[in-house]
Amino acid sequence: MKLGFIAAGLAAVGLVGTGVATALPAETAVRDCLGAAQVEPEEIVLTCADAGAVVHDLSWSSWDAQRAEGIGVADVATCEPDCATGGRTAQRVRVVLDRPADRAFTRAVLDDGTSYELPARR
Repeated sequence: MKLGFIAAGLAAVGLVGTGVATALPAETAVRDCLGAAQVEPEEIVLTCADAGAVVHDLSWSSWDAQRAEGIGVADVATCEPDCATGGRTAQRVRVVLDRPADRAFTRAVLDDGTSYELPARR
């Protein structure tokens, strides 16, 4: 009886069962550059330091605990003559997310073979 009373008291003051705003959803997600978990996002920034590579307008054909696959538009800095003043290219690509760790994908691979490490934790 004492245990039930203690649990009820802790729940009443919010010490039991509280959620965390940055907690991952039940399924495997991809983290954005600020650490927020997203499932089937419309855009993924692949290079957080400078947003030099972004895939947007994403449409996902599959998404499970081990792998996700979709098609979108890769917008990548050319870095010619340098990354600060160079242009950008945009092309339709297939993207695969894999290497899940702590329910978050940690790698993105484009169909040209280019791979990017993704944030795994906040």
